Amino acid sequence: MQRASILGMTVILITIMALILVSCAKDENPVISNGTSRSAFNEYTDIVKKVAPPTYSGAQTAPGTIDPVWTDGQYAVLGKVFTDDGDQSLYGALEHLDMSIEVVNSTMAVDDSTGELLLKDSSWASFYDLSSATTIPTQAQTGLGMTSITLPKLVRVQWPEDPAGSVWDVAFEVDGDQQTMLMFRRSFWEGEWSTDVYYAWSDLADSAFDIRQVRYSDNGDGTVGKNVLRISGDVHENFAYRMSWYSEDFGDQDGVGAIIGGGDKDVEFALKYREFVPADSSECQTCLEQVFGPNYTEGTGLISAYSQYLQESLLFLKDDMPASEPTSPWSDIQ
Repeated sequence: MQRASILGMTVILITIMALILVSCAKDENPVISNGTSRSAFNEYTDIVKKVAPPTYSGAQTAPGTIDPVWTDGQYAVLGKVFTDDGDQSLYGALEHLDMSIEVVNSTMAVDDSTGELLLKDSSWASFYDLSSATTIPTQAQTGLGMTSITLPKLVRVQWPEDPAGSVWDVAFEVDGDQQTMLMFRRSFWEGEWSTDVYYAWSDLADSAFDIRQVRYSDNGDGTVGKNVLRISGDVHENFAYRMSWYSEDFGDQDGVGAIIGGGDKDVEFALKYREFVPADSSECQTCLEQVFGPNYTEGTGLISAYSQYLQESLLFLKDDMPASEPTSPWSDIQ
């Protein structure tokens, strides 16, 4: 979702919260329908920032042996990957995910005095209990690395202003300190249809997390875009990251940009970048590996020390991306 679209959704969210506050006038402490006294979900951006490299804003030190493809110009790889500009970037994807969490938290608020959902009679929010496992959309199974998931609750949001064909479905579970969600979102903006499938899990007790995204975009001009993203963080505050994007505009042909890496953002981490043009090429056109210190400074360690994060098999390639647009796994629920 582009930045303007996110701002538009923010306006809608403010309206939602205003409606909830009006509904809560007689009860100052609404809770979530699972009976907890906190929000059903914590948002993910702050969790991820504890272990992932910060938002990239340009080279931090004088040039050394870091290849300028990482740092220089409008299409610098670090800018593509670690900014909040566009959903293929880490913090852009998290912004989109957190916006969905705001919606879930808003729509699942209940009245303490009655135990009923504040928005249960809304014409745009529907709630369901899921009695069986959810099958991951076929087109997203490779990217998400799973074929099914069992989650007990589903909320479906259908904004009155959205064009026909828009979908916002979120299945979820909150179990103690652990929260899990699977989100399917199909949205339209400025002539482009974009479909996102997100899986997100975190354990708030130790800040471990696992976030996965598959995105498919119909650009409205006969071309499509695709990307796959995974990031995880462990109790030792190390991150592991994998992200690839497909475009039909690598010069005059299609191509794939793929990045993998991991480590400790406050000490050292390593990244590997591979660019394949055309997209189904077996040899990379641009091939980079680099150890970074804190805030993208030049690292001093050996690249071989990060082999667990840099195996070629971890790269998402064209065949790992959806061949066609995914459909909601809950489309049959009425």
